Amino acid sequence: MRSQSAIPPLMTGLTTGRLRVDGATLHYEVRGSGPLLLLIPGGAGDAASYDGIADDLAVDHTVASYDPRGMSRSPLDDPQAPQRVAQHAGDAFRLLELLSPDAPARVVGCSSGAIVALHLLTTHPERIERAVVHEPPVVEVLPDAAEHRALLARVQGAFRREGLMPAVAEFAAGLRRPGGRAPGSALVIYINY
Repeated sequence: MRSQSAIPPLMTGLTTGRLRVDGATLHYEVRGSGPLLLLIPGGAGDAASYDGIADDLAVDHTVASYDPRGMSRSPLDDPQAPQRVAQHAGDAFRLLELLSPDAPARVVGCSSGAIVALHLLTTHPERIERAVVHEPPVVEVLPDAAEHRALLARVQGAFRREGLMPAVAEFAAGLRRPGGRAPGSALVIYINY
């Protein structure tokens, strides 16, 4: 068991940077030393989503987290431009190239960030040593995929018409079932595998 007070001599504190990508400027944060561990937030998350664990992971990794395009400190050139998973995966790839140009990285993605991690893994497998995808909303594998596609279309429509918070509210409402129960189809999928 590692001592809580032992800090490796090469560990670096938090540094921030900006990376220009096609259509946006990304804010990123880096801390620690060792192999690169890229943390990809989901939903409306940003680099701060990982503040609770980043320092612990930085004991033996160079931990990078970032604000995805259009979130927090990563402004879009054109806020009305459509965004695609491939663009977000391209952004993550650019960060890998910048922060670990000579070695594959470890990648963690949560929720929609997990979808980005999966896309990155399929398009640049040579750049990924290991990937952890936590709760990717890959609705196509669910038995009620059409219902989930409809929910995502409603969320996207709310986002385009009214902005982020109404879209989040639409998403939260869509997760509730009559009687206040959460949907169980994803749970069934995971239990059956």
